[in-house]
Amino acid sequence: MPVRNPKLVGILAAAIFAAATTLALTKPAVADGVSADAVVDALAREGLPVDLGEDLFGDPEIASGIGDTRFDVLFFDCDGDVCETITFSAAYVSDSVSLEDMNDWNVENLHG
Repeated sequence: MPVRNPKLVGILAAAIFAAATTLALTKPAVADGVSADAVVDALAREGLPVDLGEDLFGDPEIASGIGDTRFDVLFFDCDGDVCETITFSAAYVSDSVSLEDMNDWNVENLHG
């Protein structure tokens, strides 16, 4: 279900990044990346629901949410349990932003 509160999702994304970075710096097992377990732990500590699964390539993916906002955390460039890249993904409904504007933003901003 698309979400209507992008500001809340942005704040949550920053919190996940900060938590994952902190875990990566404090746990030797994820010093050169981040593990799905570290992100699961960070989300669970915040009381968020966590559904850990795998994508079609066998890499981890997490489905979670806060309030009415649903989001996924996708993992890429994985070597065993450690992944070099994670992506936070959420869908939004807006009558004030065009599809062209959204696509332009996505092309110009891999990281938000």
